[in-house]
Amino acid sequence: MSHTYDSSGIVYRRESDGSVVANKWLNSGVRELLMSPNTTQAAVACVIAGDGTYYWTLNYQ
Repeated sequence: MSHTYDSSGIVYRRESDGSVVANKWLNSGVRELLMSPNTTQAAVACVIAGDGTYYWTLNYQ
């Protein structure tokens, strides 16, 4: 679960710093999806697992 995305509108990232996550998303193929006029909504969530690992998800449509 490091940097996959597909047409379902879900993007995952495992980093501890939100700005690093955002920059990686914006410097990847996800940027084109997010900047598309067809993308009208997006939501980001972060969960910290019991072992301290951060899991980020970006859902868009």
